[in-house]
Amino acid sequence: MYNPFKAIAALRRHNNRHKEKKIEGNLKGEGIRSGGLIIFGKDGSPQFMVPEQTGTLFDEDELFAALESVRKGGKDGEL
Repeated sequence: MYNPFKAIAALRRHNNRHKEKKIEGNLKGEGIRSGGLIIFGKDGSPQFMVPEQTGTLFDEDELFAALESVRKGGKDGEL
């Protein structure tokens, strides 16, 4: 069952994190679409993907490990 108190608490945490990082924004726009991150190899094929999960940050260690892995797989150590 939907708990509005949890939703309000999550929204407050999200807003506080934005204030701490001095990120400005608004609640306008397409609320259904989400973003994410895709790393492509030199051949143009996707090698790593992280879908956006609203209110959570990317795992930086995982991201850097993926970049290193893709870099090593590229020709001459490049993407």
